[in-house]
Amino acid sequence: MNTLMLAVTGLAVVVAAVASVVAWRATAAERRRSAARITALAAAADVAAEKARLHAREPVVAETPDGLHEFMPAREAAAESHAEPAASTGALLGTPVADSGSGGRQHSLLAAAAIVFVLAGGGSLMLFVSGRGPSVSTAAVRVPLELVALSHARPDGQLAISGLVHNPAAGRAIDQLDAHVRVFDAAGILIATRSAPVDVAALAPGADAPFTVTFGEASTAARYRVSFASHGTMLAHVDRRTNLPAAVTADAR
Repeated sequence: MNTLMLAVTGLAVVVAAVASVVAWRATAAERRRSAARITALAAAADVAAEKARLHAREPVVAETPDGLHEFMPAREAAAESHAEPAASTGALLGTPVADSGSGGRQHSLLAAAAIVFVLAGGGSLMLFVSGRGPSVSTAAVRVPLELVALSHARPDGQLAISGLVHNPAAGRAIDQLDAHVRVFDAAGILIATRSAPVDVAALAPGADAPFTVTFGEASTAARYRVSFASHGTMLAHVDRRTNLPAAVTADAR
């Protein structure tokens, strides 16, 4: 657990450091670009102002086509010639410069680095706290059942296997408890399997329940195994028998 916490914390620190370096480099690059734009705009403004001063000093000579004096007087032509540089200068200096969006990216990177660092710290703290607390899986382990008796009989050529299962006082109530029996011949080959419910609907803690599983013709039976299940899930049990079968060998596994 300590190794996992150290690994998670180290990874978070590395990610936060990389994000901080990227954000710092992006900020420095944006500052250089802003300084270059300011310098270029200042130079363009100086050039435009110089051109305007030169045009103001030059004498304006109005040239109008023959026969159009009444439509284009000399003073209007002069005004139009002076208005063009001013308009171009105004367009040059009045046009807003679009933001490249680098400032937003920088803030996003810094925010992401902060979020990663906070999440990593919180995750490490949770792992540390959970590692010091009791294990949930250990607390949820079921107390094994106990097989206290097991025997068999051969009425009318059949094989009937009976036994008694005990639920320890430290256990919990078990409903729909079934006894499963597998029968093998002398060579260890499985020849039959069958299950039957125990004689109680729910086996309470500290209580016992008898069971009987009957097979048909099983003349070649030499060994059998007993196990228990509830709702299709196999349950652990221990062998507490004091009696041993006479004709065949019983295995509680």
